Amino acid sequence: MDIQVIHVVLGKANPERMNGVNKVVNSLATYQKKLGYEVSLWGITKTLVLNFPKRNYSTELFQDTGKFTLDSDIDVCLQELPSSTVFHIHGGFIPQFYLLARKLNRLGFEYIYTPHGAYNSVALQRNAWKKKIYILLFEKYLVRNAKRLHFIGASEVDGAEKVFGK
Repeated sequence: MDIQVIHVVLGKANPERMNGVNKVVNSLATYQKKLGYEVSLWGITKTLVLNFPKRNYSTELFQDTGKFTLDSDIDVCLQELPSSTVFHIHGGFIPQFYLLARKLNRLGFEYIYTPHGAYNSVALQRNAWKKKIYILLFEKYLVRNAKRLHFIGASEVDGAEKVFGK
């Protein structure tokens, strides 16, 4: 198949950790690879140590340089990719993903965005004022410019509709 999928996470998508996002992303990438897609994972992480089980897909780790900056190696890697590459960004309220989405759009790449429960009503109530401001400044861009949105459940769809409209 000619489609290349790159999953992007904060961390390394280690399925041995208790984080549900890790397990979901690892599972998606594993089965997409089995279906014949060219799949890789890009992890933005504090440590570049490869401390996760063997995988059937490639992993590229980038140094987490802070919430509002991206490792310059990401720019280098983006320049080497075919324009047909599809990115799948995993996780909500992550400033680095706003920066990445802007780069992807500027370079003509499409992305799918999965906030992994960040928009359900309970999650939106925690630190509500901070999240409202963050949504206006950053999150709205991610949602509006995504080729597709992927929600984990109905409560997240409801929450997203209340915040962003239909």
